[in-house]
Amino acid sequence: MSKFCRLIELSAIAGVSVIAGAVALAAWLWLMRKLVEANFKNGIRIDRDKRRLSDRPDLLSQQIEYQNKATYRALEFYVKVLLAVLGGVGVVLFKGL
Repeated sequence: MSKFCRLIELSAIAGVSVIAGAVALAAWLWLMRKLVEANFKNGIRIDRDKRRLSDRPDLLSQQIEYQNKATYRALEFYVKVLLAVLGGVGVVLFKGL
């Protein structure tokens, strides 16, 4: 009887997980739709070049270089944190072996 109760308990947990995943997916899709609507109004892309950097290639190249470096730093930080978390999980999992 205990195996049957455990099976019912696991199926209930799986059902709740599926429902939570479906709700999260619906929220993500709704958020992406709102972002698209914010970026495109009436089918026209919003002009992001307010400073007219496309007319000044030297400033445009400096801005692109700055953004590339910032993106690389953020990615580097993310990878370091990810490796630290995975290493910590590995230590906890294999500590008992």
